[in-house]
Amino acid sequence: MIEVIGYSTLVFGLICGLFNWLTFAYSVVMKKHTSFIPYIGAAFILVGMFLIGNNTMQNYWWLAFLIEFTTLPVLIIFPAMNLFLKGNDTT
Repeated sequence: MIEVIGYSTLVFGLICGLFNWLTFAYSVVMKKHTSFIPYIGAAFILVGMFLIGNNTMQNYWWLAFLIEFTTLPVLIIFPAMNLFLKGNDTT
C-alpha cells in the first residue's frame, strides 16, 4: 500500500515538473510572463522516491532537483552567494 502512495506522489511530482517545463517553454516562445509552482514537484518526487523503498531509486534522489528546474536557481545561487560572502569577509 505504501508503494502505491509512493508511486502516486512520484507521478504527481513528475507532472508538476512537466508543467513547469511547459510553462517555461511557453513563456520563452510567447514572450509572456508566466508563473511556476516552485519546489512542489521536487518535494513530491523526493517523497515518492523514498516511499517506494527501492534502494536503486533512492540513490538518485538528486535527480528530483534536476527534473524540477525551479529548484536549480536556488541550488546555484546559494553556494555561489556563500562563496562570495566568504571572499568579501574583511574581519
